Amino acid sequence: QLTEEGLLHVPADLFRILENDTVGGEVAEEGSETLPLLDSISNLPGWGPKSAANLADAAGTVSREGVPLSKFIYSLGIRHVGAHTSELVAAAFGNAEGFLDELARVGNSTTGENGTGDLSNNDEEQVALSAPFSCLTNDSVVKGIGPVTVDALIAFANEKALVEAAWRLSKAVPIHDDVSFSFGGGESAPDGAGASLAEPPPFNGMSVVFTGALPGMTRSAAQKAARELGAKSTPGSVSGSTDLVVVGDKGGKKADAAAKIGTRMMEAEEFIGLLNEYRSRR
Repeated sequence: QLTEEGLLHVPADLFRILENDTVGGEVAEEGSETLPLLDSISNLPGWGPKSAANLADAAGTVSREGVPLSKFIYSLGIRHVGAHTSELVAAAFGNAEGFLDELARVGNSTTGENGTGDLSNNDEEQVALSAPFSCLTNDSVVKGIGPVTVDALIAFANEKALVEAAWRLSKAVPIHDDVSFSFGGGESAPDGAGASLAEPPPFNGMSVVFTGALPGMTRSAAQKAARELGAKSTPGSVSGSTDLVVVGDKGGKKADAAAKIGTRMMEAEEFIGLLNEYRSRR
Protein backbone atom coordinates (compact mmCIF):
# COMPACT_ATOMS: atom_id res chain seq x y z
CA GLN A 1 0.00 0.00 0.00
CA LEU A 2 2.79 2.45 0.84
CA THR A 3 4.36 1.83 -2.55
CA GLU A 4 1.06 2.13 -4.36
CA GLU A 5 0.43 5.49 -2.71
CA GLY A 6 3.84 6.73 -3.80
CA LEU A 7 5.17 7.08 -0.26
CA LEU A 8 7.91 4.50 -0.70
CA HIS A 9 9.84 3.68 -3.85
CA VAL A 10 12.61 1.43 -2.50
CA PRO A 11 12.90 -0.35 0.89
CA ALA A 12 15.42 2.20 2.20
CA ASP A 13 12.75 4.92 1.93
CA LEU A 14 11.06 3.45 4.98
CA PHE A 15 13.87 4.68 7.19
CA ARG A 16 13.20 8.28 6.20
CA ILE A 17 10.33 8.03 8.66
CA LEU A 18 12.93 8.33 11.44
CA GLU A 19 14.27 11.62 10.10
CA ASN A 20 10.93 13.44 9.87
CA ASP A 21 11.34 13.50 6.10
CA THR A 22 8.57 14.35 3.71
CA VAL A 23 7.46 12.06 0.91
CA GLY A 24 9.84 13.91 -1.39
CA GLY A 25 12.80 13.18 0.89
CA GLU A 26 13.24 16.68 2.40
CA VAL A 27 13.05 17.36 6.12
CA ALA A 28 9.64 18.72 7.06
CA GLU A 29 9.87 22.24 8.47
CA GLU A 30 7.50 23.80 10.95
CA GLY A 31 4.69 25.60 9.17
CA SER A 32 5.25 23.73 5.93
CA GLU A 33 2.20 22.46 4.09
CA THR A 34 4.06 19.31 3.11
CA LEU A 35 3.34 16.52 5.57
CA PRO A 36 6.15 14.45 7.09
CA LEU A 37 6.26 10.85 5.89
CA LEU A 38 4.96 9.59 9.24
CA ASP A 39 1.88 11.79 9.03
CA SER A 40 1.32 10.84 5.39
CA ILE A 41 1.30 7.16 6.38
CA SER A 42 -1.02 7.71 9.35
CA ASN A 43 -3.53 9.40 7.02
CA LEU A 44 -3.78 6.32 4.79
CA PRO A 45 -6.97 4.25 5.00
CA GLY A 46 -6.65 1.54 7.63
CA TRP A 47 -3.60 3.08 9.27
CA GLY A 48 -3.93 5.91 11.77
CA PRO A 49 -1.39 7.45 14.16
CA LYS A 50 -0.90 4.32 16.28
CA SER A 51 -0.15 2.00 13.34
CA ALA A 52 2.19 4.57 11.82
CA ALA A 53 3.97 4.97 15.17
CA ASN A 54 4.36 1.19 15.46
CA LEU A 55 5.91 1.14 12.00
CA ALA A 56 8.30 3.91 13.02
CA ASP A 57 9.25 2.00 16.19
CA ALA A 58 9.97 -1.15 14.15
CA ALA A 59 12.07 0.82 11.67
CA GLY A 60 13.95 2.39 14.57
CA THR A 61 14.71 -1.01 16.10
CA VAL A 62 16.07 -2.34 12.82
CA SER A 63 18.09 0.84 12.27
CA ARG A 64 19.69 0.55 15.71
CA GLU A 65 20.20 -3.20 16.00
CA GLY A 66 20.72 -4.13 12.35
CA VAL A 67 19.99 -7.46 10.68
CA PRO A 68 22.01 -10.57 9.81
CA LEU A 69 23.32 -10.74 6.26
CA SER A 70 20.99 -13.64 5.50
CA LYS A 71 17.91 -11.56 6.39
CA PHE A 72 19.18 -8.67 4.33
CA ILE A 73 19.55 -10.94 1.29
CA TYR A 74 16.12 -12.46 1.90
CA SER A 75 14.56 -8.99 2.14
CA LEU A 76 15.67 -8.17 -1.40
CA GLY A 77 12.98 -10.48 -2.75
CA ILE A 78 15.25 -12.28 -5.21
CA ARG A 79 13.33 -14.99 -7.02
CA HIS A 80 14.15 -18.55 -5.87
CA VAL A 81 16.19 -17.16 -2.94
CA GLY A 82 14.11 -18.01 0.11
CA ALA A 83 15.02 -17.93 3.79
CA HIS A 84 17.17 -21.08 3.72
CA THR A 85 18.92 -20.23 0.46
CA SER A 86 19.61 -16.73 1.79
CA GLU A 87 21.48 -18.34 4.69
CA LEU A 88 23.59 -20.38 2.27
CA VAL A 89 24.41 -17.33 0.16
CA ALA A 90 25.24 -15.31 3.27
CA ALA A 91 27.55 -18.04 4.54
CA ALA A 92 29.39 -18.09 1.22
CA PHE A 93 29.99 -14.33 1.09
CA GLY A 94 30.36 -13.62 4.79
CA ASN A 95 29.63 -9.90 4.59
CA ALA A 96 27.39 -7.44 2.79
CA GLU A 97 30.23 -5.71 1.00
CA GLY A 98 31.36 -8.90 -0.70
CA PHE A 99 27.80 -9.77 -1.75
CA LEU A 100 27.03 -6.29 -3.08
CA ASP A 101 30.39 -6.06 -4.85
CA GLU A 102 29.60 -9.31 -6.65
CA LEU A 103 26.16 -8.02 -7.67
CA ALA A 104 27.81 -4.93 -9.13
CA ARG A 105 30.57 -6.94 -10.84
CA VAL A 106 28.14 -9.35 -12.47
CA GLY A 107 25.82 -6.53 -13.50
CA ASN A 108 28.67 -4.59 -15.08
CA SER A 109 30.13 -7.57 -16.94
CA THR A 110 30.12 -7.50 -20.74
CA THR A 111 27.38 -9.85 -21.85
CA GLY A 112 28.75 -9.86 -25.37
CA GLU A 113 31.67 -11.93 -24.09
CA ASN A 114 29.35 -14.34 -22.26
CA GLY A 115 30.93 -13.25 -18.99
CA THR A 116 34.17 -15.08 -19.74
CA GLY A 117 36.44 -12.25 -20.81
CA ASP A 118 39.53 -12.83 -22.92
CA LEU A 119 40.52 -16.47 -22.46
CA SER A 120 43.06 -16.66 -25.26
CA ASN A 121 45.78 -17.60 -22.79
CA ASN A 122 43.64 -20.35 -21.22
CA ASP A 123 44.28 -18.83 -17.81
CA GLU A 124 42.15 -20.75 -15.33
CA GLU A 125 42.28 -17.80 -12.99
CA GLN A 126 40.54 -15.54 -15.50
CA VAL A 127 37.75 -18.09 -15.79
CA ALA A 128 37.33 -18.14 -12.00
CA LEU A 129 37.41 -14.35 -11.86
CA SER A 130 34.73 -13.84 -14.49
CA ALA A 131 32.33 -16.64 -13.53
CA PRO A 132 29.25 -15.06 -11.92
CA PHE A 133 28.93 -15.92 -8.22
CA SER A 134 31.85 -18.35 -8.47
CA CYS A 135 32.00 -18.73 -4.67
CA LEU A 136 28.61 -20.42 -4.89
CA THR A 137 29.32 -22.62 -7.90
CA ASN A 138 32.97 -23.55 -7.28
CA ASP A 139 32.76 -24.35 -3.57
CA SER A 140 31.58 -27.87 -2.75
CA VAL A 141 30.85 -26.73 0.81
CA VAL A 142 27.82 -24.82 -0.47
CA LYS A 143 25.11 -27.44 -0.80
CA GLY A 144 21.65 -26.49 -2.02
CA ILE A 145 22.80 -23.82 -4.46
CA GLY A 146 21.99 -24.88 -8.00
CA PRO A 147 21.83 -23.30 -11.46
CA VAL A 148 18.31 -21.96 -10.87
CA THR A 149 19.46 -19.94 -7.85
CA VAL A 150 22.57 -18.66 -9.60
CA ASP A 151 20.53 -17.64 -12.65
CA ALA A 152 18.13 -15.78 -10.37
CA LEU A 153 21.02 -13.92 -8.74
CA ILE A 154 22.42 -13.02 -12.15
CA ALA A 155 19.01 -11.75 -13.28
CA PHE A 156 18.79 -9.61 -10.15
CA ALA A 157 22.32 -8.27 -10.69
CA ASN A 158 21.39 -7.22 -14.22
CA GLU A 159 18.59 -4.99 -12.90
CA LYS A 160 20.49 -1.83 -12.02
CA ALA A 161 17.56 -0.28 -10.19
CA LEU A 162 17.29 -3.32 -7.91
CA VAL A 163 21.02 -3.36 -7.19
CA GLU A 164 20.93 0.37 -6.43
CA ALA A 165 18.02 -0.22 -4.06
CA ALA A 166 20.03 -2.95 -2.31
CA TRP A 167 22.99 -0.59 -1.88
CA ARG A 168 20.75 2.13 -0.45
CA LEU A 169 19.22 -0.33 2.00
CA SER A 170 22.69 -1.44 3.12
CA LYS A 171 23.50 2.18 3.96
CA ALA A 172 20.31 2.60 5.98
CA VAL A 173 20.58 -0.60 8.04
CA PRO A 174 23.59 -2.12 9.84
CA ILE A 175 24.20 -5.57 8.36
CA HIS A 176 25.95 -8.11 10.54
CA ASP A 177 28.56 -10.38 8.97
CA ASP A 178 27.78 -14.06 8.68
CA VAL A 179 30.19 -15.94 10.94
CA SER A 180 28.96 -19.48 10.26
CA PHE A 181 29.29 -21.86 7.37
CA SER A 182 27.53 -24.99 6.19
CA PHE A 183 29.07 -28.42 5.79
CA GLY A 184 27.78 -31.09 3.45
CA GLY A 185 25.79 -32.63 6.28
CA GLY A 186 24.09 -29.34 7.06
CA GLU A 187 26.00 -28.69 10.29
CA SER A 188 27.53 -25.34 11.06
CA ALA A 189 30.35 -24.15 13.24
CA PRO A 190 31.51 -20.62 14.00
CA ASP A 191 35.21 -21.21 14.57
CA GLY A 192 36.36 -23.91 12.19
CA ALA A 193 35.39 -27.52 11.59
CA GLY A 194 34.87 -28.57 15.17
CA ALA A 195 38.37 -27.69 16.38
CA SER A 196 38.65 -27.86 20.14
CA LEU A 197 41.85 -25.88 20.65
CA ALA A 198 41.82 -23.35 23.46
CA GLU A 199 43.32 -20.69 21.17
CA PRO A 200 41.35 -19.41 18.18
CA PRO A 201 42.15 -20.98 14.79
CA PRO A 202 44.62 -19.12 12.54
CA PHE A 203 42.02 -17.67 10.18
CA ASN A 204 39.42 -17.00 12.86
CA GLY A 205 36.73 -14.68 11.46
CA MET A 206 38.70 -13.84 8.33
CA SER A 207 37.57 -13.44 4.74
CA VAL A 208 40.02 -15.49 2.65
CA VAL A 209 40.33 -15.40 -1.14
CA PHE A 210 42.29 -17.92 -3.22
CA THR A 211 44.05 -17.22 -6.50
CA GLY A 212 46.03 -19.52 -8.74
CA ALA A 213 46.60 -23.25 -8.43
CA LEU A 214 47.51 -24.85 -5.11
CA PRO A 215 49.77 -27.93 -5.24
CA GLY A 216 47.78 -31.12 -4.69
CA MET A 217 44.60 -29.28 -3.74
CA THR A 218 41.52 -28.20 -5.70
CA ARG A 219 40.00 -24.77 -5.19
CA SER A 220 37.00 -26.29 -3.41
CA ALA A 221 39.24 -28.27 -1.06
CA ALA A 222 41.30 -25.16 -0.33
CA GLN A 223 38.21 -23.12 0.51
CA LYS A 224 36.95 -25.86 2.78
CA ALA A 225 40.38 -26.01 4.46
CA ALA A 226 40.29 -22.25 5.03
CA ARG A 227 36.99 -22.65 6.83
CA GLU A 228 38.54 -25.45 8.86
CA LEU A 229 41.16 -22.89 9.87
CA GLY A 230 38.37 -20.58 11.05
CA ALA A 231 37.68 -18.42 8.01
CA LYS A 232 34.17 -16.99 8.03
CA SER A 233 33.96 -16.76 4.24
CA THR A 234 35.87 -17.60 1.05
CA PRO A 235 34.49 -15.21 -1.58
CA GLY A 236 35.47 -15.46 -5.22
CA SER A 237 36.82 -11.92 -5.57
CA VAL A 238 39.02 -9.45 -3.70
CA SER A 239 37.33 -6.47 -2.03
CA GLY A 240 38.00 -4.02 0.76
CA SER A 241 36.66 -6.55 3.26
CA THR A 242 39.15 -9.27 2.23
CA ASP A 243 41.55 -10.13 5.06
CA LEU A 244 43.87 -12.53 3.26
CA VAL A 245 44.67 -13.69 -0.26
CA VAL A 246 46.36 -17.09 -0.67
CA VAL A 247 48.47 -16.99 -3.84
CA GLY A 248 49.17 -20.15 -5.81
CA ASP A 249 50.79 -20.77 -9.18
CA LYS A 250 49.82 -18.12 -11.78
CA GLY A 251 48.07 -16.00 -9.19
CA GLY A 252 46.51 -13.72 -11.77
CA LYS A 253 44.49 -10.58 -11.29
CA LYS A 254 43.38 -11.27 -7.74
CA ALA A 255 46.98 -11.05 -6.53
CA ASP A 256 47.39 -7.75 -8.38
CA ALA A 257 44.18 -6.43 -6.83
CA ALA A 258 45.30 -7.48 -3.35
CA ALA A 259 48.68 -5.80 -3.78
CA LYS A 260 47.02 -2.63 -5.01
CA ILE A 261 44.83 -2.21 -1.92
CA GLY A 262 47.39 -3.56 0.54
CA THR A 263 45.65 -6.79 1.46
CA ARG A 264 47.78 -9.37 3.25
CA MET A 265 48.96 -12.22 1.00
CA MET A 266 50.22 -15.72 1.77
CA GLU A 267 51.99 -18.15 -0.53
CA ALA A 268 50.26 -21.48 -1.22
CA GLU A 269 53.11 -23.44 0.37
CA GLU A 270 52.79 -21.45 3.59
CA PHE A 271 49.04 -22.06 3.63
CA ILE A 272 49.47 -25.82 3.22
CA GLY A 273 52.15 -25.88 5.92
CA LEU A 274 49.88 -23.96 8.29
CA LEU A 275 47.03 -26.33 7.55
CA ASN A 276 49.15 -29.42 8.19
CA GLU A 277 50.45 -27.98 11.45
CA TYR A 278 46.94 -27.09 12.60
CA ARG A 279 45.62 -30.56 11.83
CA SER A 280 48.53 -32.22 13.65
CA ARG A 281 47.66 -30.34 16.85
CA ARG A 282 43.98 -31.32 16.88
